[in-house]
Amino acid sequence: MTNFAAWLSWTAGLLLVLSSSLLPAQESRTWTDATGKFKIEAKFVSLEGTKVTLLQTSGEEIEIDLSKLSPGDRKHAQDLAKKASENPFQVKETSPFAPKAGKSSTGGSPAGPSMPDRTAPGGTEPAPAAGNGTYTGRDAQLTSSVDGVTELLLTPQSDKLALPRNDAVVDRKLPSRGIALPKKANFFEKANSMLVHSSKPEAVVLYHIAPPGQSPITRVVVLNLETGKITAQGQVPNLYTGVAYGSDGLILVRQVEHHGKGNKGLMEGWIVKGKDLAREWSWEPAKGQSGRDEELVWGEILPDGRVLTANEGGKITCWKTEGDQMKALWRLQAQGSSRPDVTRDGKYMAIAADKQCAVMDLESGEVVATVPTTGRHLPWPRMAISAEHSRMACFGFDKIIVWDLQTGEEIREIATGPISGGAAPLWLDDDFLLLGGHLLVDVKNQLRLWDYTGAEMTTFYDRTGLFVVGGPSQSSSLIPIALPHPAAKNFLARALQDPNLFILKEGTQVAIDVSGIQDAAQQAAIKDKLTAKLTQRGFVVGTSGSIILKASTESGKSEKMSYRSFGEAPWNAKEYNVQSYISRLKFVWNGKDVWEGSGNNIPGFLSLSKDETIEQALKKHEKPNYHFFEHCEIPKLLTKPAENAAAGSSTAALGKSTVTISGLQ
Repeated sequence: MTNFAAWLSWTAGLLLVLSSSLLPAQESRTWTDATGKFKIEAKFVSLEGTKVTLLQTSGEEIEIDLSKLSPGDRKHAQDLAKKASENPFQVKETSPFAPKAGKSSTGGSPAGPSMPDRTAPGGTEPAPAAGNGTYTGRDAQLTSSVDGVTELLLTPQSDKLALPRNDAVVDRKLPSRGIALPKKANFFEKANSMLVHSSKPEAVVLYHIAPPGQSPITRVVVLNLETGKITAQGQVPNLYTGVAYGSDGLILVRQVEHHGKGNKGLMEGWIVKGKDLAREWSWEPAKGQSGRDEELVWGEILPDGRVLTANEGGKITCWKTEGDQMKALWRLQAQGSSRPDVTRDGKYMAIAADKQCAVMDLESGEVVATVPTTGRHLPWPRMAISAEHSRMACFGFDKIIVWDLQTGEEIREIATGPISGGAAPLWLDDDFLLLGGHLLVDVKNQLRLWDYTGAEMTTFYDRTGLFVVGGPSQSSSLIPIALPHPAAKNFLARALQDPNLFILKEGTQVAIDVSGIQDAAQQAAIKDKLTAKLTQRGFVVGTSGSIILKASTESGKSEKMSYRSFGEAPWNAKEYNVQSYISRLKFVWNGKDVWEGSGNNIPGFLSLSKDETIEQALKKHEKPNYHFFEHCEIPKLLTKPAENAAAGSSTAALGKSTVTISGLQ
C-alpha cells in the first residue's frame, strides 16, 4: 500500500464520526444498581459471565457486575444477552459503573472522530466521506488579503461616551446540577478552553493532550447544558484553543505552539452537524506578516456572520466570508497585547488603544467615542462591557478603570494588585466584575470580595459560572454556579457594617518613611513627590499616622537582557549584562505589610543618540529608578488584613471558596 493510500485508509477510519451503525439496536433505558443510589441512561451491549457491558448516550462503554444491578435490570440483561455481540471485559474498579478500557476517552486515546492534521502529508486534501454518510465538512483552505482594506482611525463621533442602555437583557438559567464530563485519557490531559454558544444552551470544551515524546492532540467535547448530555466528541492533531462559538454553530479556534511547533497564525472553523464534528475551513489571516503581527490572540463571530480577529501587535480586522475567501472589510490599530470585548448583542466593541479606550459601533463601523487613560500604565489591557451597556472596564495587570456608559464619566480606578488567570473580565452586574476567571471584585466599594479556586477552566453562560473541576481517576465535571453566590453577598453586607473594615480611605492620616532610599540626596525630593500623590488621593499626610507609606531602593542582581535594532530579525538580538536596582513602595499597618508596588531600572527599549552604543546607553540606566515613585499608582482603599494573613497578602479577597465536584466548599 502506498503512503498516500495508507493515509486515506487511516483518515477514513478516524472519521467514523459516532456513526449510528456502530450502536446496538436496543433503545436507551435507565439502569439502576442494587442499592438504588446510582442510575445511568445507557443501551445494553453484552453479558459475559457475570459482567454486563452498557453503552451510555455519550458514547462511553461501562461495565457492572450482574449481581450489582437491581433485580429487574438483572432479568432484563439476561433476556437481552442472547442478542448481544461478544466483547472483551475488564474487572470492575471502585465505582459500580466503571469505564471500559480502550473504548472511550477514558482509555489511552480519546474517543470520537478525528480530523486529519492540516500539516501532515496529504492533510490538505478533502477527507473521504465517512461511513453511513456522516458529515465530514468542506475542509476548505480560505484565502485572504488586506491589500486596499479601509484603515479606520479612532476618531470619535462624539466627545462624550454615552450608549443607549440595553434593557432587553434576559438572563438564561441553567439547572444547578453538575454535568459529568468524559474521563481524561491520562495525567497529561488538561482542559484548555471552553466556549458557550451565543444563543443555545450548548458548550464546547477543548482539552490538550500532550504527553512527553508524543504528538499533541486536542480533544473536543460538545454538551447540552440543560440536559447535561454530551452531543458530540472529536479530536484533531496539534493543539488548538477555543476562540468563539457562533449562532450558526461555527466553532472558531486558533492553533497554539507546543515546544516551538505549530502555526500560531492559523485559525480554523469547525462545525457540529448532529453528532459529527468536522472542519469547515482553515485560514491564515496574518500570513506573510512577521513578529507580533503574525500571532493571532483573539477573535469573535458577529450575529451577521462577520468574523473579527486581533493579533499580538494590536491590529483588529473585520472579515466577511465569500466562498473560499475571507474579505477584509476594515481594520484598526489598537494597543499591542490588548484584548477587545464585544457586547452580548454584538452591537458594540470596546478597544484599548494608546492612552485611550474607545467604543465602536460594529453595525456602522464608526467609533462612538473615546476616553483618556493618559498617565496610567495599563499593560496587557483587557476590555469588558456589561450586557446592559451600562459599564465599561479596562483591566491592565494590576488595576481597573471603570466608566459609566450612560454618563460617560470615569467612576472608579481600583488598584487590584496582580491577578492570575487569563480569562477575560466579565461584568456580572453594575457592581460586580469577575477577573481572571476567579476573582470577584466589588466595584462600588473597591473590594476584592471573593476568590473562587479549584477550577481547571472557567467560562460563563450569561451570569452563571461554568467551572470544570477534576475528580478521582482522571474524572471531571462541569459545575454551574450563579455568581455572586449568596454567601458572598451576605458576607459583604456584614463587612460593610464594620467601621474598621478600611484601614486606608479618604481622610486617613498617612506617614511617609523615605529612610530606605539608598541615596540620601534623593530622599527629600521623593518625599515631596509622595506627599503630592497622597494629597491628590484625599489622604492627610502627617509625621505620624495609622498607616505608613515606606519608600526604598535596593541593589538587585546582574540581569542578562537581549536588545536588537528595529527591523532586525529576533535571532540577531545580542545579550547585555545590566545591573538591576529595585524601587519599592509599601503600605505598613500595625507592623504588617498590607500593600506593595515595585519597579526596576532596566529599560524595555532604548533610544540611542548619534554614535551612541547600546552598552553606553545601558550604562546610563545603572542606577535606581526614582521616576517610579512619581508614577507608581497607589490604592485609594485598603481593607484590614485577616489575623493570620502573611506579609504583603492584602491583595487576597475577603472570602474564598473552592469549587469541587460537589459544588462550592
